[in-house]
Amino acid sequence: ASSSLMLPTAQSLPQVDPRAVDVDDLLSKELSRLSFQHRSAIYEEIHGVRTLCPEETPELVEECLHQLSVELACMGPNLKTAYDEACLMYPETSYIHTNEFKLRFLRYELMNPKKAALRIVSFLECAVELFGKAVLQRPLQLSDLGKDGMDCLRCGDYQPLPFRDRAGRRIIAFVNTFCLQYPIEVRMKVIYYLHWALTEDTESQRKGLVGVLWWPTLGCSQTELSYAPGPRDHILGARLYAGNPARVAA
Repeated sequence: ASSSLMLPTAQSLPQVDPRAVDVDDLLSKELSRLSFQHRSAIYEEIHGVRTLCPEETPELVEECLHQLSVELACMGPNLKTAYDEACLMYPETSYIHTNEFKLRFLRYELMNPKKAALRIVSFLECAVELFGKAVLQRPLQLSDLGKDGMDCLRCGDYQPLPFRDRAGRRIIAFVNTFCLQYPIEVRMKVIYYLHWALTEDTESQRKGLVGVLWWPTLGCSQTELSYAPGPRDHILGARLYAGNPARVAA
């Protein structure tokens, strides 16, 4: 039942010391748990050979949209406060009622209605906290970023490239320190807006985005940065991932 689904909290997140984790070893262990077919499919998507998103037939789309509505209806009200508020305030005019909105999240979750339902409510909860209740009625807009968000965007540390990769995927570049001089809420605003704007088309929703990282300051100590990430950043980062409207495929 969908009532077992939960949004990230300080208590639900694993307590991990990043200094004690071997990332390569952790990744290897997780991949070893997958079947050969599943691992091959993931590798092929990373390299742009194929996408994990299934082919969309009219029958599949209709069934997934129906099951998504069922999942949202059955979900506990404590998990979907923002979603229920949108339905109450804008029973007919909110964009969340459109198939386009619902399909965006279904495609993110590879047409899995249960996972898409959780991502929708997570997105709305986080979006309301970041941008206010206006996002319950209409999609994110550039003006929602505010002054600090616009300054962070203009910094250029997180920006889309003006071309796609060979598989037709949009490319996002993370450079420098990704504006660590700004609080995480400001950076989350920029990520949410860009990810939303870059996946307006069906192809990008199905294939996802490609992230390219170049952080020359990763070896610097936190004292050398103007903003030192803390435990709260870990929690907000998990919430960002839970509600991210764009899948990063590679």
